Order: sequence, then C-alpha cells, then structure tokens
Amino acid sequence: MLPTLKMLSTPTCPACVQMSRVLDEIKERYAGEINTEKINVQEDRETARQYNVMYVPTLLFVGRDGEILKQDVGCKPIEEVIETFKAAGVVL
Repeated sequence: MLPTLKMLSTPTCPACVQMSRVLDEIKERYAGEINTEKINVQEDRETARQYNVMYVPTLLFVGRDGEILKQDVGCKPIEEVIETFKAAGVVL
C-alpha cells in the first residue's frame, strides 16, 4: 500500500481549492510513490465525523500500513507535505 494524503474539504473553500492544486502536483510528481484522495465533507459527512473535522482543508497523512501518521489543517506547500511524510518515517 502506498502512503496517501487525504484532503477533506469543500468545493467552495478557497484554501481547499488551493490545496487541491498541491494534491494534483503531488499526484503528478510522486506517481507510484504517494496516493492522493480528495473527500468532499459535504457529501461524505460520515468521514468528516470519523476524523472530527472542524475546519477545512483537513489533511490526513496515511502510512503504508493504513495508519494515520498525522492530521493537520490548512493549505500546505508541497515541500512541507513531503517533509511531513519523511519525518514520519516514510521512505520516498
């Protein structure tokens, strides 16, 4: 299983739109190394409750074993996303 960055967001949130671009860049630059997933919390309220989402975008850094390595909020640059995975011990 590949490490995954899940973004829980809404389509009208400006920071979510910006972070969506970062996920697209990760998908392109790290194909085969990191998966990305976008979850609309307006449509998937159960997942929002599961992770206690209070603000969007909420980012879930998921390891190869499916364990949540970190949960964070806000728009992050690609370099910070990659560093978060590396700091959690994910080899890319």
